[in-house]
Amino acid sequence: MKKLLQIITLLLVGGVNYAQTQFSLPVKSTIKHALILIERNSVNIQGFAGNEMQIAIEKPISFPDVADGLKRIYKQGLNDNTELGLNISQEDTLLIIREVCNCYSGTYRIKIPQNLGITMFEYANNWGKNWRISDISGNLDLKTEFGNIVLKNVSGNIKASTRHGKVEADLVQVKNISLTCNFGKLFLDISENIQANLKILNCLDSEIFTDFDLPELAQDQKEINTKINEGGKSNIELRSDHSEIYLRKRKKTQ
Repeated sequence: MKKLLQIITLLLVGGVNYAQTQFSLPVKSTIKHALILIERNSVNIQGFAGNEMQIAIEKPISFPDVADGLKRIYKQGLNDNTELGLNISQEDTLLIIREVCNCYSGTYRIKIPQNLGITMFEYANNWGKNWRISDISGNLDLKTEFGNIVLKNVSGNIKASTRHGKVEADLVQVKNISLTCNFGKLFLDISENIQANLKILNCLDSEIFTDFDLPELAQDQKEINTKINEGGKSNIELRSDHSEIYLRKRKKTQ
């Protein structure tokens, strides 16, 4: 019995140590797009059928002892109005989430209305974290130098590029898609019934693997231009300059 109580105590203490700090804010009805500028932490964004924004992250990094009694000066002339190391503003049709200090460690988990578009890019180009986006129907514009991009169940127009990371996309519905990696692997899983115009660029320097019926490459052929299931209104453009491209039929159980 004593041992059991010790285990329960350890679990409770562990729960406190890993408790999340949370923030929520109603999203104005005029907001159509979210600009997210977070570099020092990974980001997991999920759309949902609500009209507010919710953010959660692990406990904050403690102030150093030598800073006791002092206040932090935030960068970019912005204050932390979330107590999560972030500044949030809503301007006309734009929701802006900016990281203003290296205050937290872990992954920012952000929930936003699923119909919003999202723009994310690295403005310092030297961090390289993981960006995961799911259940969003708005357009996506994503650019990172060193980070990885993972997309699941997003259905708007997609433009995603990374220089040194990888891109993984698991999509049910697609519109226009442009996925680019310079040195990382590229994975795209889409419905086997998709009707799309497909372009694969820079084929000379990449390896291509697929279970779709694509034409063989002729010698010195630099790109593939073809149609999947007789083509359609969707355009898919893929590029991996120095690595592999995996274009796969999406499993129905996913």
